[in-house]
Amino acid sequence: MKEHGLAQFKWIPDSTRRVLLLFSCLWGVGCFRASEPTGNLNPTTNLAASPELLALGKSSFEKNCAPCHGLQGDGKGPVADRIFPKPRNFVRANYRIVSTWDYQPTDEDIFRTISRGMPGSVMPSWAHLPQKTRWALVHYVKSFARMPFEFGPDHQPKDITDQPSGMIVIPPEPPYTEQAQAHAKQLYSINCASCHGVTAKGDGAQKQEDSEGFPTRPRDLTAGLFKGSPEPREVYKRLMGGLPGSPMPSHPHLYGNDGWDLVHFVRSLSSEEQRQRVEAKHQQIIATRVTQLPAKPEDPLWDSTPAVELSLLPLWWHDQRPEILTVRALHDGNEIAIQLGWTDAAGQNGTTPTQILPASAAIQFALSAKEQPFLVMGDNTVGGQVNLWMWKPGADGQDSASDWTARGFDTLTELSQDSVGLSATTRHEAEAYRVIFRRLLKSKESSRVTFEPGANIPVAFVVWDSGAEDREKAESMTIWQDLRIAP
Repeated sequence: MKEHGLAQFKWIPDSTRRVLLLFSCLWGVGCFRASEPTGNLNPTTNLAASPELLALGKSSFEKNCAPCHGLQGDGKGPVADRIFPKPRNFVRANYRIVSTWDYQPTDEDIFRTISRGMPGSVMPSWAHLPQKTRWALVHYVKSFARMPFEFGPDHQPKDITDQPSGMIVIPPEPPYTEQAQAHAKQLYSINCASCHGVTAKGDGAQKQEDSEGFPTRPRDLTAGLFKGSPEPREVYKRLMGGLPGSPMPSHPHLYGNDGWDLVHFVRSLSSEEQRQRVEAKHQQIIATRVTQLPAKPEDPLWDSTPAVELSLLPLWWHDQRPEILTVRALHDGNEIAIQLGWTDAAGQNGTTPTQILPASAAIQFALSAKEQPFLVMGDNTVGGQVNLWMWKPGADGQDSASDWTARGFDTLTELSQDSVGLSATTRHEAEAYRVIFRRLLKSKESSRVTFEPGANIPVAFVVWDSGAEDREKAESMTIWQDLRIAP
């Protein structure tokens, strides 16, 4: 075996090694446990701040949040310069998701944001954390704010000159008639099209900055991505209260039926299927048992096992990116084969992978289902060891698969493939890659994953898209998933 520090992971470019570190920071402690369902996004109880909760919040923040948001909560964590959109600065406290006219979040707003995550960024859902821990994080992140959180008395706007304050009280929802639809289109043209574009694809004003001076751009409303929940009442609050700290203003002049007409119109621009696809969800992948494993990615035998579509979250948000990773798995009682498939931006642009950065992919397995380690690099706690398979195309056109184990940063150890026969086979079509990893089910080494029939194994996936011009902006990832080995 060869021991390597992260900086010596030579077959991956320097920038990508740094992104691997980012990957592990972002998705390590507290990511999904394989057997644990997602918790409620909405609180069932409200816990007030206390010294005990603040101490718990500090501990959880330093493990789960500081790599992006920084130990001081200023949005300057060690990996913040490698992700876009940028992490929130809790000192300035320009929270995007608010339910008040005063541009301030309620405790429940922060709780729901922690629970759901922030689609359109690398901020994942933390709904798997106990409610007490999430409330602890609410109060701890609030403690960073330079100014106190203050709301005025509840007052809803009575006309276009009236200044509202306090909580946004949502009026009754009217029916969305043909007349309301025509009216909504007019409202959109007047209030929204200058930024979001006539087609609503975010192709209006492009040179924009947020309150921190970072570049930003209008959202493509046809993509189904909502920073807050896409539920109608939540969209109504976003429209009324705006997104503080961003160019998106509040719209108190639309309070009432006008606001509802516009909410209905905006939601009509995307389908429920689209909105569901962009939500990163914990799913189960079944490794179906067959009598013989397929040798090639195009073998019809792959159709005998369920295809699971996983949302890919890019570290650096860009339009030409892989959005969905399709995963299938089979085993024959002796070996396992896992197929990954994703759309390749290079193929869409009519170029070949050799003309720009080559694609690559990785699968990581936690060696313990009881204690979830850091993703990708693992950690040095009990049960923190991980096994990592990586694929890249060789310069000679031959596929290369490598097998690694780790217990934290700078502990990567390359494993010999002789004992388990790890291999990779690839098919690159006009618009997509399909990669098959294949390996013996069992290993006598504790540093490798063993696939026992009937077992559930935590697994996660990373894809580096060949269509990106910058390797640091090429990585997309999934959250932890559950690999079930069929008996």
